[in-house]
Amino acid sequence: THETPQAEQRATEAERQVAKLQSEVDRLEEQRALTAEREALQMQKELDEAEDELLSEKERYKGISEELDQTFAELTGY
Repeated sequence: THETPQAEQRATEAERQVAKLQSEVDRLEEQRALTAEREALQMQKELDEAEDELLSEKERYKGISEELDQTFAELTGY
């Protein structure tokens, strides 16, 4: 079948529009991936900080417990 020049022009314009939209989708997907990666890194940092704080508090608690045990032993003569 022979296409008319107008049909060819519409097809070419449609192809251009599809390519433009695909390019925009690709750009948005990349932007979204980078944002998600940054958020994941930030969350990992916060998790690491919370774990460090927890470990520090456990060590502090252990030290206080040992000191209380020692004080109790001294008071009771053990």
